[in-house]
Amino acid sequence: KDWDAIALYDARARFIIFQQGNLVSAFKILSPYYFSYPLFTTLNHYFVYLFGGENPMFIYTLIYTAFLFTFYYLIAEKIDKTAAFFCTALVGISSRIFEYSMISYTNLPYAIYLITGLIYLSSFFSSHKMRDLIFSSTLIGIGAYIRSEESFWVVATIVLIFTFLGEKIKKLKPNWINVLIFLSVILVFVVPWELFKKRMGIGRYTIDAIAASSFKLLIRGFQLGYLKDLFIHFWQYSLRFDIFLFIGYIISVIIAKDKFKIKTILSSEIYQIILLCLIYLFLLGGSLVLRIRFSADHWWALGGSMERLTMFLAPLLIYFTATNILEKTK
Repeated sequence: KDWDAIALYDARARFIIFQQGNLVSAFKILSPYYFSYPLFTTLNHYFVYLFGGENPMFIYTLIYTAFLFTFYYLIAEKIDKTAAFFCTALVGISSRIFEYSMISYTNLPYAIYLITGLIYLSSFFSSHKMRDLIFSSTLIGIGAYIRSEESFWVVATIVLIFTFLGEKIKKLKPNWINVLIFLSVILVFVVPWELFKKRMGIGRYTIDAIAASSFKLLIRGFQLGYLKDLFIHFWQYSLRFDIFLFIGYIISVIIAKDKFKIKTILSSEIYQIILLCLIYLFLLGGSLVLRIRFSADHWWALGGSMERLTMFLAPLLIYFTATNILEKTK
């Protein structure tokens, strides 16, 4: 379970130490496998070793603890503090979140930055404050730097573009500046690692190259027979973990149905539905590409990756469900 933690993230940190902090020299002697993910985790390990530390594991515990305080702060702004504490505790004991607080993988830090970024984006849809938009894009951008191939920042950008359509429907002056600022901040975190990979001669592993090849593969290799496998796989390695939370979210939408009427197209509740639908479509599409690319046995063996990838959904569903039902009246 800890293979990548030792052989990839930690090993890269030790190579950089060996090359006296010279990234280019360190990566010149490494295979493309070591370019799989950006340097967030590796740099954390590097600085621990640089300052004489021996075990960087404490960083992940700190990230986990800081996330719980942040989640409580964000949800307590919307609902009663007692309910906020209960929701935070529920997130804290979530099996996947807690388990990966004790493993030096990128999954937990990525999930945490993505969750908080999406929560701030949801707040922006109701507050329209530039502060919330900047916080959202910065946090999602850091998440994209942690795991560049899981490009949920694209989903967030698409949802933000829907605000343009919503403003058109409401006959307001559409504001493209918000989209440009959001995307620009994210690209500040995404682009440098992609340029570094091109500089090191492995341009075929950049996210634009991967996206292009995945699209071609989807068009050429799709078979209807894959859909049954896809939904069974998605249920087994993702949805079944969050099924009660998902049902709870649907119930919260029904209870708070007045918030979701189309006449309130600019409400954050409408955009949270769009966001969740796009996230699930994005996950299914990515899984389908892998099903086409690999043999059936290999694809089924990737189930653990799906489990780790979707760990961010539980806290997000808890937040949306609680705020839909319990949000304080202003």
